[in-house]
Amino acid sequence: MQTTYASWVGGIAFQADDYESAVFPGFDYSYEAPAVFGQIDADLGANLTVAASARWDDHSEYGSQFSPRLSALYRAEPWTIRASWGRGFYAPTPFVEETEAAGLSRLAPFTGLEAETAQTASLDIGYAAGPFETSLTLFRSDIDDAVRLQSVAADQARLINVDGSTTTHGVEALLRWRNGPYVLTTNYLYLDAEEPTITSVGTRAVPLTPRHSAGLVAMWEAHDRGRIGLEVYYTGTQPL
Repeated sequence: MQTTYASWVGGIAFQADDYESAVFPGFDYSYEAPAVFGQIDADLGANLTVAASARWDDHSEYGSQFSPRLSALYRAEPWTIRASWGRGFYAPTPFVEETEAAGLSRLAPFTGLEAETAQTASLDIGYAAGPFETSLTLFRSDIDDAVRLQSVAADQARLINVDGSTTTHGVEALLRWRNGPYVLTTNYLYLDAEEPTITSVGTRAVPLTPRHSAGLVAMWEAHDRGRIGLEVYYTGTQPL
């Protein structure tokens, strides 16, 4: 008969985020979010551990927000398998990538936005035996009401919530070989990221997100003697 061991933790939190601008007061905001959270971890036998957590935020601008998370870890040498799923939210601010680069002078007042929400899931499979260690990770995320920049005139833009989901999914593979002072590591990432278009029906590839990337690192290291390494990386084409 297997014995189940469990541990739990609970608590309260308070998060505040304020911004004031003497030059662009239309972008001032003040967020307060008291929250309660709890988590439980349980060992269901010798090889399986599960965890569940939840957090409830009472956001001053975007109301009640519930963020759950579930995960499971299975270990049976030489295998390790981990699965997880979670949901969360993000309160928009005027500071997206485009405004971080160009500033706020051409941005319309920061009003009328909804909170972004996201769901993520991943499955990680690992194997280690002798000098070899490898892992394979599958992942996916879906963001609803993503905040994007929209041009409204030649010299002005505004932030909007985009209808539809911004989806990202892919797979990452890693292989590592160790033999004395020698270590060889290779990895490959396939990433497919699409977001809704603003001006037409359909989706487009997320800019600055290469679909294929890979790396190779070879290293020789001797304690108190030195280290010699070679790194080679490849980044595939990406929309600008």
